[in-house]
Amino acid sequence: MPESPQRHPIPTVTQYATPDLIAAFAYEGRPKADDPNWADSGAPDRAAYAHWAGRWCGMACLHMALHARDGHAPTLWELLQGALKFGAYQEREDGTVGGLFYRQFAEYAAEAHRLPTEVITDLTPERLRAELDAGHLVITSVHKEIRRPDRPAPGRGGHLVLVTGHPNGTVAFRNPSGHTPEAVTAELPEDVFDQFASHRGIALHIKAETSESRLIAVLGEMRELGDDAVEGHRAVGRDAAEHGIDVLLAIGGDLAKQPALAAGAASLPEVAICADNPTATAYLQSILRPGGRVLVKGANGGQHWQIAQALTGQPITDH
Repeated sequence: MPESPQRHPIPTVTQYATPDLIAAFAYEGRPKADDPNWADSGAPDRAAYAHWAGRWCGMACLHMALHARDGHAPTLWELLQGALKFGAYQEREDGTVGGLFYRQFAEYAAEAHRLPTEVITDLTPERLRAELDAGHLVITSVHKEIRRPDRPAPGRGGHLVLVTGHPNGTVAFRNPSGHTPEAVTAELPEDVFDQFASHRGIALHIKAETSESRLIAVLGEMRELGDDAVEGHRAVGRDAAEHGIDVLLAIGGDLAKQPALAAGAASLPEVAICADNPTATAYLQSILRPGGRVLVKGANGGQHWQIAQALTGQPITDH
């Protein structure tokens, strides 16, 4: 079976910012803080990056899955901060880290990213194939040395990879710590893959139609708020991010920028600003897909009902 169809291609993402250095990190003792591209991870400094780069393989898998669904995803650091809040990782006093904890990760994925999951403790090869046939992606635990499958498996589990398909009796997967291109985007015979697998994992219920049901909020300027206008518009943007809006489109001038900026700062997936109704209508027509929903909330002064009229094929009126 080919890789499960997604709306967007599954990207290749490693847990290290510079994939060409993974072999040096893994086998030559090179300090992770030497990574010249550490800032691409979103980490605030080299020390934080070095502390987590060898530990956040699960966040790399989640990043790839979200990108496959949405076409974009938060940085590894941003995903990590959310996972920490849910207890998916636990930092200990001695500096070590516990996790990834599957149940807490599942709660985080569902609540923060609207991603249904299922924790599987008996992830046999048969069960893995069944999950993939259902259109799911699967994060599963394997030994890190799966990147060198020509050698005997030293053990099972301890490292997370994203399984994407089972073509022709093999297992296709993305390995966040692969030290060569072939080890990152990998494909192994099922029996070889199974020698490294712990038979535990998390099914991510991602299908092509999932991303087609996006909720789009179209917001016009509210000019009657007086002195509270700026903060009022910002509050609407924050509320949109907190209540499951996928796309926020603001229409107008300086006031329209306020909900857009606030929503973007609150990690709303997609934000846009258009100056007028015709531009906004054209933008919406370019991104709308079957199953998508549009909420238009404007003001009489902006005549934003014209957007709803245009999207539904009605005559455009001035009142």
